[in-house]
Amino acid sequence: MAARSVSGSIFDQLFYLYMAIAVVVGVLVVGWLVYIMVKYSARPGSPKPRDAPRAGVLPAERGHPLWSYVMALVIAGIMFGLAFGTISAVTTLETPPEGEEWLHLNVIGFQFGWKVEYIGTGGIVVGRINEWTIPVDTAIVANVTSQDVWHNFALNEYRMRIDVIPGQTNHLWWKAQDVGTVEPVCVQICGVGHALMKARMHVVPQDEFTRWLSDESQRDYGRLERANQVLNLTYDGAGFRAENKSIDPTKAFAVRIDNQGAASERFALGQNQVSLASGETGLVAGAAGVTRLEALGSGATFELGRSS
Repeated sequence: MAARSVSGSIFDQLFYLYMAIAVVVGVLVVGWLVYIMVKYSARPGSPKPRDAPRAGVLPAERGHPLWSYVMALVIAGIMFGLAFGTISAVTTLETPPEGEEWLHLNVIGFQFGWKVEYIGTGGIVVGRINEWTIPVDTAIVANVTSQDVWHNFALNEYRMRIDVIPGQTNHLWWKAQDVGTVEPVCVQICGVGHALMKARMHVVPQDEFTRWLSDESQRDYGRLERANQVLNLTYDGAGFRAENKSIDPTKAFAVRIDNQGAASERFALGQNQVSLASGETGLVAGAAGVTRLEALGSGATFELGRSS
């Protein structure tokens, strides 16, 4: 069975509408043409009709002008109906549903593959190339760009595609309705390896995705730890104490916080935040160039080994 999605259902409905109108109009036109051909075909010995075309002579007016107006109104009604239906479908596909929890992905095209980035546990950035996983029945919002040339990201099973342009971020969303595997491809000629620019996107139940993302976050956290890019801090309710040397803030890093304060606290590192109860330990990721960690409740800060 073909993979289903909200976007695919919308475009399928629009396609069937176009097809139904095309079939009805086609049957009427061809049927009328066959009727005229049979009724007015020349027969041996029959006289020519008075309005038969003659060289150099304009034929007499046939029919009534009212039919021209009627046909023009019918055609205009069909065209406007299709136009509004198409605009409505495109608007729906460009606007993620309100009141739902979205999963944000960064999709980066390159010659000749796709890189997808998630925000995992504790804000750890989880990046995967040419194979990734998403949950079923969840709105996926993708921020799409290119690191080299112009590509086009296409989910053929979901009837979706979008331009992938260097220096520009485009957006699209979809919601898978079936578990399975979908193959995103590039449909914009981008070089000698264009035909090989394919990926595999696994659609799994939500609980399975949650476990997968947690495992992948721990795996990527391990890579940061092996690269000495994890800073261990203890928070005592008033300030921070570093348990190891400072990390290099010009590269991706993570901070492991042990909340020894008497109350819960929310910690912010750039745009990433984590809430920890008293006695709880958690992770928060830092992007290159982010150097200031703040306890939002107490106002205590930590900057590269200095606390205040």
